[in-house]
Amino acid sequence: MLLAWALIGATRRQTAHFRSLVSASSDLVVVFGPEGCRYASSSVSEMLGKPEAELLGAGFEQHVHPDDLATFRAASLNGEPRELRFRLTNRFGEERHIEAVVTDLRRDRHVRGIVLNTRDVTERIALEEELTRQAFHDSLTGLANRALFRDRLDHALARSVRTAESVSLLLADLDGFKAVNDSLGHGAGDELLRHVARRFIEAVRPTDTVARLGGDEFCVLMEGTDQDRAEIVARRLLDTLADPIRVADRELQIGASIGVVVHMGGAASSEDLLRHADVAMYAAKEGGRGRFEVFRYEMARELGQLLGLEHEMRQGLLQGEFSVHYQPEVDLGSGNVVGVEALLRWSSPTRGSVSPAEFIPVAESSGVIMQLGEFVLESACGQAAAWRRAALLPSPFRMWVNVSAKQLSMGGICQQVRRVLADTGLPAECLGLEVTETAIVTGGQPLERAQAELRDLHGDGVQIAIDDFGTGFTSLGQLRRFPVDVLKVDRSFVQGIEHDPKDAAITANLASLAHALGLKAVAEGIESKGQLASARKLGCDLAQGFLFARPAPAEEVVAYLRPGASSIPPDEHARDERAAATRP
Repeated sequence: MLLAWALIGATRRQTAHFRSLVSASSDLVVVFGPEGCRYASSSVSEMLGKPEAELLGAGFEQHVHPDDLATFRAASLNGEPRELRFRLTNRFGEERHIEAVVTDLRRDRHVRGIVLNTRDVTERIALEEELTRQAFHDSLTGLANRALFRDRLDHALARSVRTAESVSLLLADLDGFKAVNDSLGHGAGDELLRHVARRFIEAVRPTDTVARLGGDEFCVLMEGTDQDRAEIVARRLLDTLADPIRVADRELQIGASIGVVVHMGGAASSEDLLRHADVAMYAAKEGGRGRFEVFRYEMARELGQLLGLEHEMRQGLLQGEFSVHYQPEVDLGSGNVVGVEALLRWSSPTRGSVSPAEFIPVAESSGVIMQLGEFVLESACGQAAAWRRAALLPSPFRMWVNVSAKQLSMGGICQQVRRVLADTGLPAECLGLEVTETAIVTGGQPLERAQAELRDLHGDGVQIAIDDFGTGFTSLGQLRRFPVDVLKVDRSFVQGIEHDPKDAAITANLASLAHALGLKAVAEGIESKGQLASARKLGCDLAQGFLFARPAPAEEVVAYLRPGASSIPPDEHARDERAAATRP
């Protein structure tokens, strides 16, 4: 009898010992029987914020998420499945993710129930979800990234094979974004991208996917949309950018070039669709930016030709295929040469003599113009310095070099010019920079920076000319902000001054404007003695054109530069070669 009581006492002490161990454990232990919860460890009570008494019976089940209830009941009543994941809601309404190992101990006379050894994995689940989100979403804008976009596009195309539904892509590249980064910093650029992302999201359906593929490139995936609908959305994206965006306490006007491709159902490759959208987007940029183009198969051929031309230009620079020719500028009062304009020429081994009208636009859009512009500047300054050392230059004399809008907007022209002048030994007073009128009418931060850089160079002694004047929309206010010395009247007016009263009146007014501002007026494109006489009569100070000389290599032009050469003999056989004289 005493032995039996001793065994009962020992069993009770052992049960209490194990109960204490379970209660102190951080694992969540719950035991279920036919009547519901029989036991819940203190860690379960702490997590749910309820005492054990309120969790017994049907109390625990009330905290299980409704979507997980069926699976949970199967496990707590039948012991299957052996591993279980479900969600619990605590007294504060917080959702906790639970993993459980299910052990059927109904035949164990000490337990007689189904035991759930559970663990709160909420933090781990949240971390996994965050890592997944980071893997498939752009960290800056929160949009889908390239990997997620490609996955959704692949699935959309797979559905398109089954359903024959159309799939549309809109690829948008922001116009002028690099200038924002360069002028205001990458922080401002990031802020601008976030604004654009929000506007694009608001412009499409909730079922459409908007992604940032990288840099300033966005893409929209739409299913079940025909070309008309795709074009409507493309216009809407452009319209969302019409209102200025406030960034870094500045109102910025940003545009976009959009390529549209519509797949009308059936098998297709995601790589092909993205490539076609890229081709159409490139065509939109070539067409003037701030617009969209729908992909056509002819575009691929055209783009291939442009890319081939760009590659050949880069190779041509390395292989010495480019050269600089010079066209004299004449003082209409004395007839003396007072300067020359440096003009880029390309002699390709495969294409022959390539017109600047053909390769300069491609160089502008691709960025090759930066290398070409530097080449012309270095060549022209080096040549002028060599002529000066050989005492071949008249006095006064100025070497005129064209600066593209791209060079101005990218910045750094002041530093580049100063470096080249120092390297070649050419005085700043012997150099002039020609800037097209259209390059100075585009507003914004890049224009302000260009003004500052040109003012610094002007202070050094470099003169500034506005080229092709009269073709843009320059206001007097803009002219006053730029350190201008010379206005070059566009050849389109000069060509008609001999016979067209309107062209003569425009030329006279432009010359009068130049003189009123203390500037000199140059008549471009003089090809006949009648045009020369009219330009002189209408008040132009200087002139250049085929009547005097065509652009020629340095060794041919030098004959006109020697001190004492009174004037250039007119070329009686001058003819229209405007394409050959297109500026770089």
